Amino acid sequence: MELMLVAELGGKVVGTLQMFRSSEQAYDKPEMGITSAIVRFLGVDPDVRGKGIAESLLRKSIELTQSWGENVLYLHTSDKMQAAIRLYERMGFERALDKEFVNQNGTHVKSYQYVIKKEQPAGSSNHA
Repeated sequence: MELMLVAELGGKVVGTLQMFRSSEQAYDKPEMGITSAIVRFLGVDPDVRGKGIAESLLRKSIELTQSWGENVLYLHTSDKMQAAIRLYERMGFERALDKEFVNQNGTHVKSYQYVIKKEQPAGSSNHA
């Protein structure tokens, strides 16, 4: 892991995510060919879901990805995470079909990428 982002509300940790610098670091899978930032283990306390915490953590991860000189942020998810998938898509993440895989449990792991445009301020939306 490269770093962990933590969201606090009233002195209580209510959300976290981990960032990695490559598929080798994140999954021990250099063959995936990801040499850019990857978000894993995004989690928000169920008591505070819907308050923008996951979005804030993701926006900060986009900003960090850009500060690292990278222009693509990846994440992986599955169909079990429909609310998260809606958030990713609303924020401008798009499917990266060539980075998907089947895990050891036989689950199809979907890949999403957020492409940071050069002229775009960190954390702003990709779409008008």
